[in-house]
Amino acid sequence: FWPSIPANRMFNTGEGLGEVINNTEKFTVCIDVSQFKPEEVEVTLTGRELTVSAKHEDRSDHHGLISRSFSRKYSLPDDVDLNRVICRIVDGKLTVEAFKNDPKQAETRSIPISY
Repeated sequence: FWPSIPANRMFNTGEGLGEVINNTEKFTVCIDVSQFKPEEVEVTLTGRELTVSAKHEDRSDHHGLISRSFSRKYSLPDDVDLNRVICRIVDGKLTVEAFKNDPKQAETRSIPISY
């Protein structure tokens, strides 16, 4: 009836779904996508919502046919520069980096005084 998965892992659906690092320089997401070809992985940004999804249709393995898919959404912090988001896949690991605005480079402008 139950698959031969150890009880402590059976309901751990979050395992392997990614690591998030949020520091002063950047917001980073790392996800294992080794079960997917690079062209089967998609990263989109809508406003501050980052979506990572991947899907492959039926494939044969030593047990039969298998299909996989996942979708994860992340809210980017307010201090992230939305024009400085990059992603890459190296050795089956997807890394998305969203660099933060440098507070030292904040624009200074004069504010007119009415009188």
